[in-house]
Amino acid sequence: MISKKRTVVILLLITVTLLVCYRAMPYFQTADVIEHDTETSTIRINSLSIRDSSSVKYANRSRPPTSTPPKYNRTGLNLKLEQAHSLHVKMYSDRTFLNEQYLFDASEKVFLVMEFTQLLAGEYDVMILWKNPEGKSVNTSTHNISLTRQPPKHRVYFWLKLIKNGMFSEMISGDEYKGEIHGRWDADIFFDGVRVATQPFMISH
Repeated sequence: MISKKRTVVILLLITVTLLVCYRAMPYFQTADVIEHDTETSTIRINSLSIRDSSSVKYANRSRPPTSTPPKYNRTGLNLKLEQAHSLHVKMYSDRTFLNEQYLFDASEKVFLVMEFTQLLAGEYDVMILWKNPEGKSVNTSTHNISLTRQPPKHRVYFWLKLIKNGMFSEMISGDEYKGEIHGRWDADIFFDGVRVATQPFMISH
């Protein structure tokens, strides 16, 4: 028979061990969000169709980003002095990029595809700032485009995957994922340091 005093000591040791493990977990866990390496390619298929033609814009001078929430199936525009870069932005849940999707389950991957036209040869930097429903930035994705010649179209994609809480975190917080994930997310798109579009999407309960 184990004495009561010894039982209490054992329970205290177990509790302390669990707390130490829980505190140390953030140092060993992966980030809340994982991004896929970007892939670039010159595509020679028909342009991705735009359902909402009113969102397609063409201009000869740069325009500052507006504060009005963008529509889904966003088309953005950025002009660098002497050259225009029209940009079509769409979202999908898989890499076939066949069926557009803007409402996702928390377990799904979120693919953001950017298709550039009128993009001249040169070096360009693309950055995606992913924001959760609380407006907090949860991840930043960057990619450098390097073109030796002007392609008819140029496509770049990123993907986002939410990471679940660890076992102890979920037991204590009661949440499967970290932070507020359900609701409207925004992907702010920057081209050479200038925000050219904000693509919204939803993560359902």
